Amino acid sequence: MEPGLEPSTPRRSPRSVSSLKRTYVEFPVPETPKRRKRPTNETTVAADAETPSRRARSEPVRDEGSTATAPGPANVVATTVIVKMSEDHPHVAHPAVEFFSTVDPALHSIISRSPAPCSLLDPVDGSPNTFRSLVRAIIYQQLSGAVAGKILRRFVNLFVEHKDGKKGVDAIDEDWSDRNPPHFPTPSLVASSTHATLLSCGLSNNKAAFILGLAERYADGRLSDDVLVGKSEEQVREALRGVKGVGPWTQDMFLMFDLKLPDILPVGDLAVRKAFAKHFNLRGPIKIPSAPTGCTDDEDDEDEGADADADAPIPATPSTPSAKKKPQPKAKAKPKAKAKPKVERTRDGLYLPTAEEMEHLAEKWRPWRSVGSYYMWRLLETELMG
Repeated sequence: MEPGLEPSTPRRSPRSVSSLKRTYVEFPVPETPKRRKRPTNETTVAADAETPSRRARSEPVRDEGSTATAPGPANVVATTVIVKMSEDHPHVAHPAVEFFSTVDPALHSIISRSPAPCSLLDPVDGSPNTFRSLVRAIIYQQLSGAVAGKILRRFVNLFVEHKDGKKGVDAIDEDWSDRNPPHFPTPSLVASSTHATLLSCGLSNNKAAFILGLAERYADGRLSDDVLVGKSEEQVREALRGVKGVGPWTQDMFLMFDLKLPDILPVGDLAVRKAFAKHFNLRGPIKIPSAPTGCTDDEDDEDEGADADADAPIPATPSTPSAKKKPQPKAKAKPKAKAKPKVERTRDGLYLPTAEEMEHLAEKWRPWRSVGSYYMWRLLETELMG
């Protein structure tokens, strides 16, 4: 190589156009088969008539001549329902069932479709143990049935001894029943226990205190079976007034499932409120008609006499001094408008009625509002405490 000259770089040969092309493989595309037309003849038409459509399968079957429309006030959409009950139903001839077939056919349809009969329609077996029922109701407050049942069993186990003298969770025999637990302790035995002992079975601080206070009332005689059994609703509520842990909801459950009073409406139960919204198909608040305010004939005569005396001239008395003009009081400020109550709705957009609206809707259920409320739980397939 000559000095002063740089070495020449060899040029790359350009790629051929053919080397840049990509190869594609063609796959055969399957042909979609053509839908064959179904021949329309008498056989196919008859088959189509017997086969229900998809929409018809989802709708309940209705019997001709047994449909009824559930009437209701404004914002209550009427629905057509079945009124049919099997002759094998245990309560087919009960007066409450016949009553609802007339006043609320939609509820009668729920009764006829319910697989389990209403326990409220059965007679009371012997004298109920009211202390056991109230303690059980306190334990079940704001808990699921499974969790409350375990705590109830542990509570009873605190006072049950094994054959070897020990106490424990597995002390109860196989005849255990959450509704009527055996070997239930007496009020005096529970009152003699401590707060820490009741906490060991899973009770909260408040529930342990409530049960101890209830046991003391039974131990000193302020409460007993004689005070509560065989009494009216007002008498039972008055006797339970002031008992901590036994509020309106617990009283309703006690009156319905233990004393089996037929005309109880648990307006504070959320499941019953949701069932009311579904059963009556509520879309908004209900206008409750106010009670008419009239006056008697004697009041009319008094008013007429007052008007006549007002029209008569008042004789002037010279000894009376001239009346001075009194200063007019200042106009009072107008009170602020009250805020509208918050409208509660279900997930489906239905309106949750208030206690007053539930009383109005269930007025036609009297004197069987307990039975109607029971089947409101069945409508939502709610697990009942009873």
